[in-house]
Amino acid sequence: MRATAAALLLAGCATTRSTDPSDLAGDWILAAPPGASVSLQINGDATRISGQAPCNSYFAPIIGPGFRVGPIGASRRACAELEVEQRYLTRLATVTSACRSGTVLTLSNSAGPVLTFKRAD
Repeated sequence: MRATAAALLLAGCATTRSTDPSDLAGDWILAAPPGASVSLQINGDATRISGQAPCNSYFAPIIGPGFRVGPIGASRRACAELEVEQRYLTRLATVTSACRSGTVLTLSNSAGPVLTFKRAD
C-alpha cells in the first residue's frame, strides 16, 4: 500500500508541479517515513530551510536549480532519538527536488521520494 501511495503522490506532482518557489514556502510536518517528530520550514523564496528534528534544530541553504539541500547545520543536544534524527538528516542531505501537491510536499532525489511532509495546521 505504501508503494501505491507514493506513486499517487508522484503522479499528482507530475501534473501540478509549479516553478514558483513560493508554492513550497511555509511550515510542514514529516509524514513519511514515520517514526519521528520533525518540522520543516521553507522561507518565502525557497532559498533556506530550517526546522526541528527529534533532538535538535537544523538549517540549510537550498541550492538551485531545483531544490538541492546544501550543507546542513544543527544544534548539538543529545537525546534518546538521536539515531532517528541522524537518519532523517542523512535523507534530507540527499534531496535534489521538491514537489507540492495540495497539502503534501514530497522531497525526492534521482532514486525517487525521500521524505513526505504534510502542511502544518
